[in-house]
Amino acid sequence: MKQTFQLIEQTCAKSLKPLCITYIIGFILGTFLLDMDEFLWTILIVIMLTVILIIHDKRMKSIVADGAYQRMRILPIKRYSLLWSELIFVSSSLFMLIVTCYLSWICSMWIFESAYSVNALFFTVINNPLLSVLAPIQIQGFLAMLIVLNMLAMLIVFYTFCSHAWSKTGIALLNLGMGIIAVLCVLQFQNWVMIMMCFLFICMNYYFLAKWLRVRRNA
Repeated sequence: MKQTFQLIEQTCAKSLKPLCITYIIGFILGTFLLDMDEFLWTILIVIMLTVILIIHDKRMKSIVADGAYQRMRILPIKRYSLLWSELIFVSSSLFMLIVTCYLSWICSMWIFESAYSVNALFFTVINNPLLSVLAPIQIQGFLAMLIVLNMLAMLIVFYTFCSHAWSKTGIALLNLGMGIIAVLCVLQFQNWVMIMMCFLFICMNYYFLAKWLRVRRNA
């Protein structure tokens, strides 16, 4: 675990500033857009998620371009540390997006107390599918979103490693498989059986990636 956090400190420090700026801007805009127009607030969440993914993509590309990725594979560290460092950081950044949504929701109830007192804001939240999932009263929806976001983080990390480990044919098949999984997760958001099946598929990919890293390091 110590090696994992050391890798996070070395590879992820430069991304903290743009991520924090994204959360702050999203919190400020989301607090006021929630009461004005829930559609704009929903669009804001999608934009924030896109920005976070772009930040991670640029960070991983810079690691590969600098040769840090190749150097870390031959270091005397546990073969799982590199995978876990990326997975923890990406999952944490996506989890902070949910925290930002909750803080915006709570601050909106406090700022627009008059609207909430007549149940206007409450019914606005209940009637909007995305906002109802983010509302604190929907614990099951919150847990489902956590699982889906962590699966998304796994897919991002696995794609990054596989794109530098496999052939072009393997990458194409990987993209196809991940696209199918993403579509199934969206269509079956509340289907726990489908989510667990996707999770098992990801665990299999994790095993093969860890095995590949061990073989490369021994070589």
